[in-house]
Amino acid sequence: MNTRWLIACLLTLTMGLAACAVAAAAEDADEAVTAFDVADEVARIAAEGELWPGYDPTDFPLALYDGKDTYLFNHPSPLEGFVPVEGRERTFIYTGQHEAMRANTGLDLGSVQTATVMLDMMGDKSLRAVAAVAVHELFHVYQAAHRGQWPYANEAELFTYPVADAGILTLRRLEAEALRRALDAEQPDERRGWAQRALVLRQERFVRMPEGAVQYDRGNELIEGTAHYIQAKAEHNPDLVMIPPEGFGAEQMRPRTYAVGNALALLLDEFRPVWKQQRASGDTAALDEMLREALAGTEGVEPPDFTAEERAAKASMAQTDAEAVVGKREEMKSSFLAQQGFTVTVMASGEPLWPQGFDPMNVQVLGGGEVLHTRWVRLGSDDASLEVLDRWSLTEAAGEHPLFDGVRSITVRGLPGKPLVSMVEGRLKVEVAGFTGEFANAKVEAMEDGLLITLR
Repeated sequence: MNTRWLIACLLTLTMGLAACAVAAAAEDADEAVTAFDVADEVARIAAEGELWPGYDPTDFPLALYDGKDTYLFNHPSPLEGFVPVEGRERTFIYTGQHEAMRANTGLDLGSVQTATVMLDMMGDKSLRAVAAVAVHELFHVYQAAHRGQWPYANEAELFTYPVADAGILTLRRLEAEALRRALDAEQPDERRGWAQRALVLRQERFVRMPEGAVQYDRGNELIEGTAHYIQAKAEHNPDLVMIPPEGFGAEQMRPRTYAVGNALALLLDEFRPVWKQQRASGDTAALDEMLREALAGTEGVEPPDFTAEERAAKASMAQTDAEAVVGKREEMKSSFLAQQGFTVTVMASGEPLWPQGFDPMNVQVLGGGEVLHTRWVRLGSDDASLEVLDRWSLTEAAGEHPLFDGVRSITVRGLPGKPLVSMVEGRLKVEVAGFTGEFANAKVEAMEDGLLITLR
């Protein structure tokens, strides 16, 4: 069995007046959006009309963490630690932050795929905007229920994507700009022409990239691009995920696929209006492949193109991007090493540690097998389990891939104090704000500013 692929798969996991009035009332009162507000707003969005053929966001469970407690809606059965909320059907509350609540995502909760949303990370978003995020995450649960039609991107490719190739970056920037011009064009022929130019540039780019990186682009455009397309419709905010005039930076692979996937979906709305019904009925083509087919028949007409000056400008920006990647990696590693506080290092001398969860939006590949996690990572093996939350940590690869061939060591710096070390049922337990771990067959050594835990 391909362990890398298995782990990557496992990880990867018109506004109505009444709704408008509710959202405005909440904002005018300057009250924090509650979990109940969000669940009710999701139900209102669902009642306004179909966002996707066969998708009703209220058909799936939703978990919300408000910074104090965890709420669970539409789950078929109560889970350990959750108690029913009086007066609301299939609604439960868990005191505190449930261990599953780490990010806005979709995951298995009580053997049922459930959307999770962190309300405490929403800032000053309106009720409607927060509910649209929930609709987005619930759409991922819908996608998981129809997995054959929604092939997920392999997150392993995120760590080896050719982010510092100036030639590929030039084509990437030109392609994004062509899509942006297609959406901005006022005339159908002009929109069609720039869409065709974007597809030509995409083909030039893809032939220069590893196949895995190509599939990552297409997979994430499909999964995340359509989810953002749904979110924008739910929020009634067409500018939510548009391609910015300045384009995307070298390492913005994920946000780029969100906006490009959304752009492809919007162009398909015009040139192949039945595309959603076709995909819901079993069509598994990538979004760009569907658009290429929709635009077929005009191959003899030369699409508009960029001027030599425009191409030179994009190439210059791409070269700057590539150079900046190296500088950023060096700067972030220096910042990590300069942190003051306690340090914990875990070394695996035998079986490596395996990634069991991480935040793909907050990782930085440093090269040489090192990955910097700036928010959250969870690792484990037969003899160990550990989690780092809201602290920076540095992992060192055990194999060729920076993460998915296993981790040889992880170092956490900047911890607020000396960890509490104890033995629980024959296992070493280490706890401090930002780091928890349990280990069997481990040796602990006190260092000048921390602990070294070696797994034998």
